[in-house]
Amino acid sequence: MKKLLHLFLFFIAVQVQAQENEVVMFEEPPTSNEILESFGEPVVKMRGEKKSRKIVFNEPVTETPTVSENLVSETSKTEQKPVVVASKNNTEHHKETKNQKNHKIPVAFPMTFMPGSSELSKEAQRYIDSMAEALKKKSDLSIHISGHTDIVGGDAVNKPLSLKRAESVRNYLKIVHQIDISRVEISGEGASMPLDLKNPTSMVNRRVQFEKIIK
Repeated sequence: MKKLLHLFLFFIAVQVQAQENEVVMFEEPPTSNEILESFGEPVVKMRGEKKSRKIVFNEPVTETPTVSENLVSETSKTEQKPVVVASKNNTEHHKETKNQKNHKIPVAFPMTFMPGSSELSKEAQRYIDSMAEALKKKSDLSIHISGHTDIVGGDAVNKPLSLKRAESVRNYLKIVHQIDISRVEISGEGASMPLDLKNPTSMVNRRVQFEKIIK
């Protein structure tokens, strides 16, 4: 019965999430400029600057994109590769359209937690380092960090866990990179906002999201 309830809630979330803008997921650490561009911030590009591999989710004019094979292959193993996503907030004061000059395209990149844990792995830290570099380049940029899970375990487990993971990211930014925590907000969303709209237990639904706070 609980499993059916979780599936029902997931598909309700899918109907809402399908209306949101696309999310770009990087398969390797992005540059700080790639993150800032996603947030709609002006950047100065250098000739030959690196372009990271990426996948686009939830494109508005196509059906849900397919995850690349190297990511899908990990799904069946363990719950060890959540995803960090820089995402657009779904509240009215954060919404923008593509016709606006500073349209924000969400970005994502893989991170690793042990199952049921909020402790950051060395691999996860590399991706947060990229976010820290972007925050240092743009000193007036503030972000919201939200934790997300798949539907396994239910809200009683997933909501507190997702909040702890967001908190771990914030603490890493503060302790390792001396980012002022007044620039960082956090929340735990559990399984209420899936990224993979077809697979409720997909690894890409286990993630931490970042979004630019509009002042």
